[in-house]
Amino acid sequence: MNKVIWSVSGMLAATGMLALAGCKQEGVHPVVQPITAVVFATGHVESQGEIRVLAVSDGTLRSVPLQEGQLVEPSQILSLQDADAAVVQEKATARDLELTRENASQTSSVIQGLHERIRAAQSRSTTDSLQWERTRRLRQSQSVSQQELENAQVALDRSRSDLRSQENELVTTRRNLDQALVASESQHNIAGVNGGYLALRSPGRFRVWRVWKKPGEFLRKGEPIATLGTDSMVAKLDIDEGNIDRVRAGQEIKIELNTAKGLAIAGTLTRILPYFDESCQCYHAEARLPKGEHLLTGTLLQANILTDHKDQALLVPRAALESNHSSLRVWREGKLATVSVKTGIVTGDWAEILEGLAASDELVIGKDHD
Repeated sequence: MNKVIWSVSGMLAATGMLALAGCKQEGVHPVVQPITAVVFATGHVESQGEIRVLAVSDGTLRSVPLQEGQLVEPSQILSLQDADAAVVQEKATARDLELTRENASQTSSVIQGLHERIRAAQSRSTTDSLQWERTRRLRQSQSVSQQELENAQVALDRSRSDLRSQENELVTTRRNLDQALVASESQHNIAGVNGGYLALRSPGRFRVWRVWKKPGEFLRKGEPIATLGTDSMVAKLDIDEGNIDRVRAGQEIKIELNTAKGLAIAGTLTRILPYFDESCQCYHAEARLPKGEHLLTGTLLQANILTDHKDQALLVPRAALESNHSSLRVWREGKLATVSVKTGIVTGDWAEILEGLAASDELVIGKDHD
């Protein structure tokens, strides 16, 4: 969990500045000293513009002509991968495309079957039409009943409706087969393109920071092959949600690397990412770092972000503040009094007093006499 670490520039005199143990009262005077507030963050060093080269399909890695630290130029080959899965996929899509084309052709069994059904429906419609016309003439001569004429009309309407249905089905089937053909062609083209990506190339001029895989290893789609980046380094920081409101771009930052304990590296906070990361319960930020031999991508770090500073501040021990953080107990004219104060920078150990207290006042820290 991130925390806030506060520091006072310059050591305050130890005499009279510590909170008392036990029940005895003692008085101390405020002091004027520099004070600095910082927010603690953890993180790691990362190359600016860092990218990972990922496998785009399953297959065995044939070659990785890379070494950590080398520079690669635009379009330089980074890896060669056997086309095992891509070849299988391309063959499968080619076969699917062949079958789809056969089904969509005018000579396919599907289309021919629909044409046969249409011809049969046309024949029935023609027969029923002739029958209706004959029945109509006979009805005019009173040779048949009205019911027989109506039956002939029903039969004609049914056969014509069936013909329209068969013709509509042919149109719909052709449209569906054409759409299936377009989709099949697209899948086959994609399979061919994937095969072309088996030779991965550099998208620009980068330094190789890490090679993840060795020749002969089997790759799954999406697995990293190499990490590329620039020579410019940034600090990727994790900041606790309780402190994010104290942090802003442009603030100075002091960094200690896990690989160089005791070495303070100065940087500048460049941006705060505008989202809360549920996985770490924190916000992310970036700081620009100077070039140096200790800066290697992936190195863990701790950082103090300087959020506030004053060269001259009237300070009292934080333990002197009452529970409301807005009053102090002081000796004035031989009497114990509680005075209201306005605080400025408040750290873990110290509090800046802006109003309500003089440097000559004597503070009371501790409990009353029994």
